[in-house]
Amino acid sequence: MFLHKMLGCHVVPPQTQTSNATLSKMADVWNVVGLGIASVVAIVAFARASARPGHYDGAGYGMLPSTHRRYALAAAALALAFIAALVWSAIPTVPLLGVAVLVALFYGTSFLRGAEADE
Repeated sequence: MFLHKMLGCHVVPPQTQTSNATLSKMADVWNVVGLGIASVVAIVAFARASARPGHYDGAGYGMLPSTHRRYALAAAALALAFIAALVWSAIPTVPLLGVAVLVALFYGTSFLRGAEADE
C-alpha cells in the first residue's frame, strides 16, 4: 500500500469493489425471504377468509372472515413492497422484513396456538 501512495496510484482493494455487489445480493436474498413470508401469510389468510371458521379462530378468538381478509390484504401489500424493493434498491429491506415477520407472527398466533388450559 505504501508503494502505491509513493507512485501516486489510487488502487481500490478488490474486496471493496465486490462488497457493494455482495451487499446488493444479500439485500436481494432478504427481499426474497420477505416475499416468501408475505406470500404464505396472504395465501393462508385468503384461504381462511373463504373457509368455514374453525373452533379456535371463530369461537375462541373471534376472528371473522373480514379479519382474515385484512391480514391477507396487509400481507399482499407487503409482498408488493418486497417486489418493489427488489426493483428499486432505495427501498429499505430490513424494516419491511421486520413488519412482515411481525404480521406473520401476529396472524399465526392469533388462531393457530389452540385453546387455553382453563377452558
